[in-house]
Amino acid sequence: DPPLFGKILSHLRMSRISTPEAPAPLPYVPEDLRPEYEMMIKYFGLESFMYGAIGNSGNVFQKIAEMSNVSQNKLQTNELVKIILSTTGGVPATNHEEVLGPIGFHERSLENSYGAHPSSVTIRFLKHRVRVEALELRAKMADIPAHMSNHWDFWHGSECCRMNYVFSRSSPSTSRLEVMG
Repeated sequence: DPPLFGKILSHLRMSRISTPEAPAPLPYVPEDLRPEYEMMIKYFGLESFMYGAIGNSGNVFQKIAEMSNVSQNKLQTNELVKIILSTTGGVPATNHEEVLGPIGFHERSLENSYGAHPSSVTIRFLKHRVRVEALELRAKMADIPAHMSNHWDFWHGSECCRMNYVFSRSSPSTSRLEVMG
């Protein structure tokens, strides 16, 4: 596909003149063309070149914030991610990106369905390719007795991982939950 090949070629040219302070941006590829684009990247053996070495782990939001020189609490404001919450506990939309910050929402819970309905957090990475291997969920102590679901479906692309965890006052955090295996 010449247009997709052109995007790859353009990125290779930009990478040649980029610097660590100003890396070449990844090409924009519409979602309907992404599978074909990813196959081309793999076919030409460019995965490491395009996306970096596999195996770096840690807080992806912290790393994106550091690379982009922005606050971790303002990733959506700076158009690095798009976040959509199914339930917000009364949190205004302008504050949704707080959930990605180092400590999450202050004095509020993401979930307000009292566990009756699964809550969802949808995060689209707009400028970075990310592979999520694990995550950690934390509960606000005051909400543990009645507000927290114990089931989540985590989607990464087309793969689904069903997760369960019963929050308690002695275990308000899931610690590391593997999401793909």
